[in-house]
Amino acid sequence: MKQYIISTNFSSKKLNLVCFEGNKKIQEEEISLSDLKNNIDHASTIYLLLDSSKISTFNFEKEDGETKEKYEARFFADKEDILVNDISNQKFFSFSENNNDLVFLIDKEYYEDIQNELSKLNNKIFLIPEYFLIVETDTNVSVNTKHKSLIKLSDGRGFSIPKEHSNSFLESIALDDLDEKSGDLEELQEQFLASNDSSINFFKFRPTISNVLNKLMITKRDVLALSAIFLIMVSFPFIQKNILQSQIDDYKNETLIIFKTLNPSFNRVINARAQIDQLLANQQTQSIERYNFDNSYFKYIDRFNLDYVKSTQIIIETQQLVIEIDDMPASQFNLAKSLFTNFGVVLINEEINENGNKVSGKLTFRYS
Repeated sequence: MKQYIISTNFSSKKLNLVCFEGNKKIQEEEISLSDLKNNIDHASTIYLLLDSSKISTFNFEKEDGETKEKYEARFFADKEDILVNDISNQKFFSFSENNNDLVFLIDKEYYEDIQNELSKLNNKIFLIPEYFLIVETDTNVSVNTKHKSLIKLSDGRGFSIPKEHSNSFLESIALDDLDEKSGDLEELQEQFLASNDSSINFFKFRPTISNVLNKLMITKRDVLALSAIFLIMVSFPFIQKNILQSQIDDYKNETLIIFKTLNPSFNRVINARAQIDQLLANQQTQSIERYNFDNSYFKYIDRFNLDYVKSTQIIIETQQLVIEIDDMPASQFNLAKSLFTNFGVVLINEEINENGNKVSGKLTFRYS
């Protein structure tokens, strides 16, 4: 996995980016802060080292059970005489590490510029002071590299300064037990990557919409698709309501048409089931009254020799009775014709064929 160590170049406003594969350096280049996203592998870890001129470090003991707010207020009350910059322009961070309670004040504008750019990345990010490259924790150490001097004190404080100012700075802090040594910056970086286990990290993700989408690896096309789905989900209940209302209206209109078919004078549906039952009952009564007739001739047919009766049909609308016979003896046929007249039935049509002494065909009677 690739790892990046990014630090300030004192000679310019650009950043020095060093890429490592594992703990071995494979690339180094200068970039601007705004170009960071285009020069970083997304599946990598980033260590951005803060400019020492923009950060101040203090060792300030924290009381047992003290909240962060009380600790911060007590710190500023205690240090107000030595703080040069307006505290409203400082970002306050506090950490406890290696039995040291540390306070870091970072220039607010400087921090937010870096925070904004780092929040656009989808990487594991550490934002730390540059002197953290020194891995020693229990001694006062100064390491002079080609362009910088890194100083780390046993109480957790530290500094990184241009090499040309290192002598005057060391005289100002006047530490008798300071272990001064020369070193190569690349070696310090490799040692740091191999042994870093610090819990200190100043980076806090800035949750803007674009940063969150980038963090979730959602593209503009995904946003459009999600927006369309959301719009459909929001509008669906209203569309469904309109469809249901349209179906209800259609049902009411169709019901009214059915009622008007049964009764043209019908105007309003209130209780469809009760009203349709009433209309059907009325229609049934009218039908019974209209098509009422004497059924005594059915009894006659039942007594007749049905072996020769092929079928019978009653046409209620025209009050007709159709009897179809097959190979009925002529004597029985003539008797049947005469008997039917005794039941008030009038022969209105005769379609028969005689074959010797056998008669086949249809007889149509009208009853009243």
